[in-house]
Amino acid sequence: MVLVDLQGGGSQSLVQEKSEAWVDVIDVPRWLPDGSFVWLSDSQGGRRHLFHVAIDGTKRALTSGDWDVKEILSISDSGKVIWFTAHRSAPTNTDVLRLSLESGSIDDMSGSSGSHRVSVHPTGSYYLDSWSDLNNPAQAWLKDREGKPVRLVSEYRSDRFDYVRSAVPELVKIPARDGQMLQGMLYRPAGGFDPSKGRMPVVIYVYAGPSAPTVENSWTHRSDLWHRYLTDQGIAVLLCDNRSALGRGNADTWRIYKDLGALELRDLEDTAAWLAKEPWADPQRLGIWGWSYGGYFSAYAMTHSKLFRAGIAGAAVTDWRNYDSIYTERYMSTPQANPEGYRTSSVVEAAGNLHGRLMLIHGEIDDNVHMTNTLQLAYGLQKAGKQFELMIYPKSRHGITDPQQVQHQFQMMTDFWIRHLLAADSIQD
Repeated sequence: MVLVDLQGGGSQSLVQEKSEAWVDVIDVPRWLPDGSFVWLSDSQGGRRHLFHVAIDGTKRALTSGDWDVKEILSISDSGKVIWFTAHRSAPTNTDVLRLSLESGSIDDMSGSSGSHRVSVHPTGSYYLDSWSDLNNPAQAWLKDREGKPVRLVSEYRSDRFDYVRSAVPELVKIPARDGQMLQGMLYRPAGGFDPSKGRMPVVIYVYAGPSAPTVENSWTHRSDLWHRYLTDQGIAVLLCDNRSALGRGNADTWRIYKDLGALELRDLEDTAAWLAKEPWADPQRLGIWGWSYGGYFSAYAMTHSKLFRAGIAGAAVTDWRNYDSIYTERYMSTPQANPEGYRTSSVVEAAGNLHGRLMLIHGEIDDNVHMTNTLQLAYGLQKAGKQFELMIYPKSRHGITDPQQVQHQFQMMTDFWIRHLLAADSIQD
């Protein structure tokens, strides 16, 4: 961040961000009336916090601690008050916080714990707060400057949950081998675990991409209802964010630099070890599935470990030499500078090591993760003599959105789990 004198031509560096790996462009400067600005950074200590930068470059921390700022919402009251969201109360919560630049005090404006999406009036007199948690659908409230509800603006209501008994997900914490706690979300049958039926299989849903958590104290996600449905079939579902996906600044995320997959797999192994100690979970009948980066990581786990009996990889990157440079080179550098990292992170290179039953899914005209990724892996598996299942969805892009194709996809995946995790004679390589 450079200050340039347009008259004299001189310049002065105000802020310089450095890291062990890459520098995230988090936010633009939020200018204050006196020419200073608020800056969001995770370069100091690896946690994401707010800083005030004076016109001479003097920098001071506005927030600190073992938590992370998520987003600057607004600067109101003529530059005296900063509104922002953060994961202060818990990594799975999104809190609404208000900071006074004059006193330094921080007020929690959340009202209820859970996840908040907020829009603040420029004067700070009112804000619109859309809130939900695991058990409550989203409600949008207009609130005054002190957080007092003025009126309910909108409320989502679906009576399917009033009349259908379904699993209620629960937040869990899973210890990694070095003591770090991983955030998890667990789906078990609505009636609870029945010991008379023995241990039950578990499907682990992953995304695992850098700073992209899946576990949040909020109302449902795209596959939530299907995960609840799987518990009715006798299959538990677990979401668990590996450390690089937690969204904890960059302290943990930087560690995956130049070798995607390896560190994430270590945390996945610890998650499987935690499941093995649970009296209701069957560690011999584990499945894994994911989409996009989650598809990559599912295929990576199936070719780099023997943890899983079956896996589903949807729209997967199978070799990082196939993906776009602005994303890949941030985490992997270039293929020329890091050939070994590209080799060890490749699923195609490891096709001969496939263990268990694998299903590949891809949209024919995917313009994000090109279908070439899946075809290259299919070719590698064929050359290695490995059997697998493949489904292509014509006219579909990165996400399958045609209603009939969506129904086909989830029925196919359900049948896959029943066939390989529940059937008494399911075969494991």
